Amino acid sequence: MPHLSRTIIERRRDPRRATAEDVYIYWPRRMSCRCRMTSLSASGAFLDIGPLHIPVGASVELAFVLGRGTLLKMHRRTGIVVRSAEEGLGVMFLRRRRTQRR
Repeated sequence: MPHLSRTIIERRRDPRRATAEDVYIYWPRRMSCRCRMTSLSASGAFLDIGPLHIPVGASVELAFVLGRGTLLKMHRRTGIVVRSAEEGLGVMFLRRRRTQRR
């Protein structure tokens, strides 16, 4: 059995990858700014927002562009701030509702 104090337990549902993409963050009825996304997964992101403070539990909207080769795709995601630290914000994306087909 591994030594528990040295074992890192990953709590995320989806693996994250390091990135350095610009992202626009909108905090409804408050403010908006451009910042840097430092990691991204299918379920969330970590943002380097500098001195801006957004509290845990706040709803935010993100807009960012990701590219694969010559293809660029604009993404808009709504999320909840789950971590606020000096380094930045951890945002968990809210799942999109799927429309029912008739």
